[in-house]
Amino acid sequence: MAIGTYVTISGANGNFPSAGINYSGGEKTFAIYGESGNLFDGATIKMEASFDEGTTYITLADSEGSDLQFTGNSIFRLNLGQCKLRFVASGSSNDAISITVKVS
Repeated sequence: MAIGTYVTISGANGNFPSAGINYSGGEKTFAIYGESGNLFDGATIKMEASFDEGTTYITLADSEGSDLQFTGNSIFRLNLGQCKLRFVASGSSNDAISITVKVS
């Protein structure tokens, strides 16, 4: 069973993809992991959602109100309405981020 790549986060800090990606809504399982081991390169990855076609992005939070963020390989479930999603990488020390996000 092959699960396609949702988005690739690579290189330097920034927004991936820069214009966001359409999310059809509903509850889905996400996997975020570093390629060739754990190439987060010191980065923290946060998720943002836009409900106005990408004009305004809001950082997603967990049930306790903390920003949804990742510094290593993770699997999590997301239940969210239709929107645009993007992943924001910050704190990379060598611009060597190599992360894959898959959704099923």
